[in-house]
Amino acid sequence: MRWSTRSLFAAILFATIAGVLVGLKTTPNAQQLRASTSTPQKTGKNTSSANLTTDNNQAASTPWNDRWRNILSDANTPARTRGLAALIEELAKTDPKRALELAAAETNWRLRDILRNAALRGWASVEPIAAANHALTIRPEERRSAVEAVMQGAAANPPEAVKTALHLCKSDTEAAGDYGHYTIAALVEVGAFNDAVQFGNQVGTDKYPFLLKSAFFQWSRNQPQEALAAVDSIKDPLVKAQAYGEAISGWAWADGKSVAEYALNLPAGCSRNDVLTEALPRWVEKDPVAATEWINKNDTGPEFDAGIEAVANLQSLIQTRPSNALELAGNISDSSRRAHAMRAIFRQWATTDVTAAKRYIDSTANPADRALLNDELKDMSPN
Repeated sequence: MRWSTRSLFAAILFATIAGVLVGLKTTPNAQQLRASTSTPQKTGKNTSSANLTTDNNQAASTPWNDRWRNILSDANTPARTRGLAALIEELAKTDPKRALELAAAETNWRLRDILRNAALRGWASVEPIAAANHALTIRPEERRSAVEAVMQGAAANPPEAVKTALHLCKSDTEAAGDYGHYTIAALVEVGAFNDAVQFGNQVGTDKYPFLLKSAFFQWSRNQPQEALAAVDSIKDPLVKAQAYGEAISGWAWADGKSVAEYALNLPAGCSRNDVLTEALPRWVEKDPVAATEWINKNDTGPEFDAGIEAVANLQSLIQTRPSNALELAGNISDSSRRAHAMRAIFRQWATTDVTAAKRYIDSTANPADRALLNDELKDMSPN
């Protein structure tokens, strides 16, 4: 059998929408601030290491106030917003109070929130607990966004980020689950996977099991062998099983082929079956031809059902060779799964070409399959 390529599952598409900020080039408040501000004191490595990204590419040695005034004079665009946020984040590392005051003076609500969060990121990169405590004073409607910014900044020092996150979760238990997600995301972004797992354990696997699972899922998408080694060190059998499942799932999303080959080295049984069930559909989604050839070469029974079902359900195969798709579905070992797949494929075929679908029923040698498909046809069209 030869298959044409297509993705079985719709790939997840993330769209980043850049909003256009509406406002004047400058505001009375901004003008007052430009007139009243003085160059901040440069202290330590935090100021000198700031990485600014602005359209006019000012040199890092230019006084902060000059850069601020220059960007404020630009037209109100997303690039201007990014430049202002970068400067506020830089300033907050040495003077968080002034950075927050500058952000609060902005009259455009959206820009004000962006600048406030930039200030919190910069502050949290050097004083995470202090920045976290300030975030907790922000009204609840805006607090989650502020805490997310704090964790992004705190992740510059992963061990301190873990302490800060635990402090936040203890201080605001109602939003602890969300804070936990922000923490995992921030630590993963900087590659601090082991710290993310540590946080998931310390925040509590009984109340927040999804955080540890998320940490292992993200870790294995990037470093599967290290993640699996960390799973082996877990003592609690229930937590270990959950972590292992997430590690395999994350790895399969990144490299289904390697997971399938890893499964062949596992002892026959439930674990091997679960790993192949996770890996094969992902592999079929990305490379149906290679995955099908591998399945045909290694198929030894029910543990390959997920892979066979994934190939049979390929839209490119159903649309061009529906009879072959049905024959493949007929090779699924699990009777319930087999019947479901055959019904779904036949229904799609009969919807577009009922005459050909009827001819297939008449030519089917297996009486049980004929009865199954006839029942599906009657269900579609009782008359």
